[in-house]
Amino acid sequence: MVTTPSDLLQMGTAAAPVPANVTARLVIDDRNNGFGTADATHPDYDPLKLGNGLISHGRVEPYGAAKTEYGTTSGALTGETVINLDRAPAGWNPGDTLILADADANGEADEVAMVASVNGSAVTLTQPLTRNHTTPTHNKADLELKVHMANATRSVVIETADENRAATSGVRVKRRRAPLFESRGGTDLLRRPAPAMRASTPS
Repeated sequence: MVTTPSDLLQMGTAAAPVPANVTARLVIDDRNNGFGTADATHPDYDPLKLGNGLISHGRVEPYGAAKTEYGTTSGALTGETVINLDRAPAGWNPGDTLILADADANGEADEVAMVASVNGSAVTLTQPLTRNHTTPTHNKADLELKVHMANATRSVVIETADENRAATSGVRVKRRRAPLFESRGGTDLLRRPAPAMRASTPS
């Protein structure tokens, strides 16, 4: 999907953002077979693969329900179902998807969990944790490390389709949860206090 400099892609508005109990999705069809054709007369001929994502030369304005992006905790252990954060998160709701960061150096033990309920700074999970999430040991008295827990649920989502995701080559397709914004000059990139959009693309 390619937009021109005069186009506006808007999902929700500043006055009426997409509420937390609704999900607005822009789904990019993952058409591997059609986009791989070398026939220039084929309707799916796309040698530059422009149709496999969103390339916006104009404005993109997603307005979704604001929420705290992540929380921090001193640690969480296997079997626990309640995570006590340092601060109460805003906008976290039952059913939200959480990602607890891996504290190991290999970074391969992130854990996905789901919110059952939130009471102040205490977040109850639907299932017990299956891994320990503790901070590395160190000898610096003035350094306090924390375990981060991100909320990955958004009410505005840009993503690729799930279908046809199994690659015949056996390569596992991952999904990124952050869009790439690139400015070529004359572009005003505004940082919002609480991002309300998630973008997912294959990598």
